[in-house]
Amino acid sequence: MRKITVVGMAGDSVFMPVDHFHRGGETLRAQGCFSEPGGKGFNQAAAAARLGADVCFIGAVGSDGFGAAAREALEREGVRPFLVEKPVKSAFAVIMTDAAGVNHVTVWPGPKLEVSDVERFRPRLEETDILILGNEIPEEVCLLCARIAAARGAVIVYDPAPYRPLPEELKALVTYFTPNEHETGGLEGLRNVILTLGEKGIEYDGWRFPALPVRPADTTGAGDTFTGYLAAKLAEGCPIEEAIMTASAAAGLAVTKRGAFSSIPRKEEVTEALKMMPDGEKKEDNA
Repeated sequence: MRKITVVGMAGDSVFMPVDHFHRGGETLRAQGCFSEPGGKGFNQAAAAARLGADVCFIGAVGSDGFGAAAREALEREGVRPFLVEKPVKSAFAVIMTDAAGVNHVTVWPGPKLEVSDVERFRPRLEETDILILGNEIPEEVCLLCARIAAARGAVIVYDPAPYRPLPEELKALVTYFTPNEHETGGLEGLRNVILTLGEKGIEYDGWRFPALPVRPADTTGAGDTFTGYLAAKLAEGCPIEEAIMTASAAAGLAVTKRGAFSSIPRKEEVTEALKMMPDGEKKEDNA
């Protein structure tokens, strides 16, 4: 089985559904509150594992209960954790979701993964077939990981969130970018951009792939589910079009549930959802 490595952030997230977002100095009463392990890379690794992929996760955690909980959750999912523990508070996110399913996210990034940390796990990177990176880890770490994986000929999937400008060397090493419509800055002119557009579907190479027709409850983590499932399908050797369709169905299922990690669907659910997906179509302006 081809190996997937995710390099990212892991910590804890607290979710609070609200009727609407704050206006000025308004104080809101949440309609609920729950917490779970999280982080974009953490969720991506879990998503790939739920499709049955061979996955490991590289990240930094704090020396607190949140770091330990993240490790335990990864192990339960079948993800091998390669975690560096540091004497600071683990990453933490506060996610508010309004009645329309739109979310506002505030993140404390927690301990910083450094180049010296990644060097400890170089052997895993040197045997990786598919590497998932993103902007929640430092640029120099992304570059090192991309160089090691590219030297092997690995497929590199890059989720450019949260947005920051990318160096030209990194852009050249990446195989597929998976931004959403708010994260496209600086990606103009690149090939292999898989643009996720929420309920409007996915755009790739002049084609529009559909979104699953669902009523969203919470869009948090949908992009992470998409990227993780995309990588897992590529690890199976599927064509990119099939990988996109499967990942789109998985992301659609994710938005029907509250939370991020807990909303990631299982393989069987996605298989059933794919039966409801129409085919992709050529965009009219590219026909």
